[in-house]
Amino acid sequence: MTEIRLSSRDRRALKALAVALALATAWLGHRTLGKSAVSPAAIEALEQRYLLERERAALRPAEEVRARRTLRSVRSLERRLLEGDSPSLAQAGLRSLAAGLLEAEGIESPRSAFGPVLDSGEPYLGIPLELEFACDAGQLGRFLDALAAAGPILATRRIELSRPASGAERIQARLTIEGYVRQVAERPSAESEANR
Repeated sequence: MTEIRLSSRDRRALKALAVALALATAWLGHRTLGKSAVSPAAIEALEQRYLLERERAALRPAEEVRARRTLRSVRSLERRLLEGDSPSLAQAGLRSLAAGLLEAEGIESPRSAFGPVLDSGEPYLGIPLELEFACDAGQLGRFLDALAAAGPILATRRIELSRPASGAERIQARLTIEGYVRQVAERPSAESEANR
């Protein structure tokens, strides 16, 4: 048999090749072992994550339907706000509405005054109107019913009733009603939200 003689340079190249093969084998073996050696806990965790993702995906259409319904409700309510581009125009519209409802019930010469419009930072401003008039109990009841059935959303904030000392049938009523108007600001309205 013949003996193979290698130069020192060839020996170093073979050693480097052996080391490279050992590292490649170790690296490939580690990746293969890592993929094949999965514990039951890891499989269960992966299955739980899948079930959670599937549940979230099933809820998305329901969430979208709920959001559209809420947006329709907001639009419907915003149609019932007081008309007017400013609080003072909305106050004038509210005074006109109240005067018409009082006149329809036969209540004459109501005294009215505007209350302060307070900006609470909310998207809607409350527009208060203070009314004072004399009427009988039936007229007051019908006026309050007509106020509740009016087109715009109105709230009765305060009612004070007093009877004159003479014992007459008429009562003196003082009440504060409040309508609402969308505050003109940089906040988007429900319709602009829908158009996004």
